[in-house]
Amino acid sequence: MHYNESGDYYFYRAIFLPEGAEFKLRADNSWSSVFGPKDTNELPASIIQPTEEKDGVTVIAEGGNLKVDVGGEGYYMVLFTKTKIVMQKLAFVLRGNALATGWDTDSAPLTESVAPVVADGKVAITYTGEYEMVAGEFKAKLSALGSYDGWDTGFGGEGGANFVIETAGTYVVTLVVELDLATDAFTGTATFLPKVI
Repeated sequence: MHYNESGDYYFYRAIFLPEGAEFKLRADNSWSSVFGPKDTNELPASIIQPTEEKDGVTVIAEGGNLKVDVGGEGYYMVLFTKTKIVMQKLAFVLRGNALATGWDTDSAPLTESVAPVVADGKVAITYTGEYEMVAGEFKAKLSALGSYDGWDTGFGGEGGANFVIETAGTYVVTLVVELDLATDAFTGTATFLPKVI
């Protein structure tokens, strides 16, 4: 996992978890320090935490493993704050003053439009989305997750400049990314066009 010193958290931008996989986090490849199911965790419905009965109450079984539910296979973002695990499915979003959500809040996520293609240790994925925009600027980026803002993986115009919207309307944004499985780093390009009615 990567460590963010200023935020004091660990994260994966993207990791593939197959259906039925069981897992925990551990420190320095040692089983002497592990972290798994906790009632403080923030997980999608596709990640199951085991439970047990204590004094007639159902509680999280902290000694167990997290598990990917049926149909939950896919790429996940993971953040670990030392007190909880926060996870969500891999997602890309927009930010900018051309959108109602502005620069400080992620837009609704782009939709995966072409299934991931794995080759030579890399994964290619295509996303698209329709957005109402006004005159302004925006960029595409990795979704925020907890303290992680996703801005280390952003996509704009030439030289990393913001995209510029000159005329208000509905725009189709296409994002083509490539994930390096060895480093979980993304490269890619984003484009946008007015929606043709």
